[in-house]
Amino acid sequence: MQDQTVDSLLVTTARTINYKGGRRFRIGTGYNFPIVKNRLTVDVDYDYTLSRQFALVNSEENSTRSIGHGGGIELQINPSEFLTASLSARIDWEDIAYSVQSSQDQQLLNQTYGLDLSARLFWSIYLHTNFSYERWRNDRFGVDRDLPLLHASLSRVLTPSARWELRLSVYDVFDRNLGISQSASGNLVSESRTQILTRYAMLSLTYNLRGISTDLKGDSYF
Repeated sequence: MQDQTVDSLLVTTARTINYKGGRRFRIGTGYNFPIVKNRLTVDVDYDYTLSRQFALVNSEENSTRSIGHGGGIELQINPSEFLTASLSARIDWEDIAYSVQSSQDQQLLNQTYGLDLSARLFWSIYLHTNFSYERWRNDRFGVDRDLPLLHASLSRVLTPSARWELRLSVYDVFDRNLGISQSASGNLVSESRTQILTRYAMLSLTYNLRGISTDLKGDSYF
């Protein structure tokens, strides 16, 4: 655990010490089942987390209780050999309460919605898209962010041996990627930002000794 000292300028000095009493419990489950054989499959999952952690803040014990729920669902759709898609949604919610300064109690809500689509078009051209919509909420600190991300590519296998592939890819089509994440641990709630490369396009020519797979199912393109 952390032994923290906060001075009059709100500068925090922390050191790690041994301390008894902390605990964490987590349970999760998932299930996959077909609705239409080889055409429509559903994946669902759920997890529950309960934790209690301690920190010493200016020599006063602060107990942090955290309860988290997370669940998701994904539909895998394969209507034909020319088209495959998946729709997904996941929601993670965490309630955090402090024994010291309960006015800082807060709730975190993270949501992610996605669509992946692959299609075989005319002239053996393949379209691959990956769209996600992420939302972060934290009323205590006024966090209210929405992040739509879209990646797309067009590709074509050039030779009968299927060893050469020409691909044009565009990443972060909407130029909205911020590289942020929100999390909580102990008596700390953090939002981190990572410097990343935003919207860009790339033209690539790939050679594979074993051949380029043209199976739409199960391939990852981004």
